[in-house]
Amino acid sequence: MADEWDPRLSAIKRRRDSDELEALAATFRPGWKPGDKVQTWLRRHGPELTLLVREGGWAWDDIGRAMALAGVTYRSGEPIGGRLLCRKVSVARRQASPRTTVPPPRPAPAPTISGEPATAEPPPTAAEPKFKLVKAVRPLSRQPSPERAAPAPAQPEQPQRSREEVLALLRGAAPTDKS
Repeated sequence: MADEWDPRLSAIKRRRDSDELEALAATFRPGWKPGDKVQTWLRRHGPELTLLVREGGWAWDDIGRAMALAGVTYRSGEPIGGRLLCRKVSVARRQASPRTTVPPPRPAPAPTISGEPATAEPPPTAAEPKFKLVKAVRPLSRQPSPERAAPAPAQPEQPQRSREEVLALLRGAAPTDKS
């Protein structure tokens, strides 16, 4: 499938001949060593490849074929198809972008009605913690207070049984009535 020309991917781009592919492969060879990872190579050369597609009129399929001629392939040795190569370059671009975000600058304080700038609280010192611990006003107990406790529902009276009656019930025999 990598050798198939997909007109949907490059509707306005012409298919490159073997001389052009070989010339592009010659530019790729110096940056590739056997055993390198393709994703790492794409991270380094992604902007160059994107520029070839956007401004040079190259198709991703042709770039994948030129990479295969230069030896830039996965272990299988098959050329990387245009769709996959486009996706991999996009992933490499995201991986190469800085991951730290800089917070936006704080705006200057707006003037008050009197025309003077508003005063902000001074920043906390190193000795002062950024938060203060909260202490309980009264100790918490696990049992509800007597005024909030609802009266327990009345339990029905359980009949008192003798030891012999309980043993008889456990054995499956009918209890004897002693009344």
